[in-house]
Amino acid sequence: MARTLTVARSGAATVFVWLAPSWQHMEGLMLDVLDYQIIGWRAAVLRQRAGLDQNDAARQAGISLRTWRNMESGRRCRDATIFAVSRAFQCSPGWLIDMEELLRRIDQRKAVAS
Repeated sequence: MARTLTVARSGAATVFVWLAPSWQHMEGLMLDVLDYQIIGWRAAVLRQRAGLDQNDAARQAGISLRTWRNMESGRRCRDATIFAVSRAFQCSPGWLIDMEELLRRIDQRKAVAS
């Protein structure tokens, strides 16, 4: 069964929760508000700082070259890709997805919905 990464906040804490598809709308806070351009830019920064080309970076993360190129160009990517890149380059998934911006967008959506 496919799972989706969802973000929930409780006070000052931010929690990543893996949910089955039937539970994807936990308080309406879904990762569809992600800015994939930011993820792509940050992945490119990680790769360049490591002195790698796209092929070597993809190999290090255990993903295909096509997936890496799509990610760097700002196309939507799977949660598993975000976690693979963060593990391979020893960075937080929160940094990679720009958690502060994500939470700001979630707050905006909740305000509009209210």
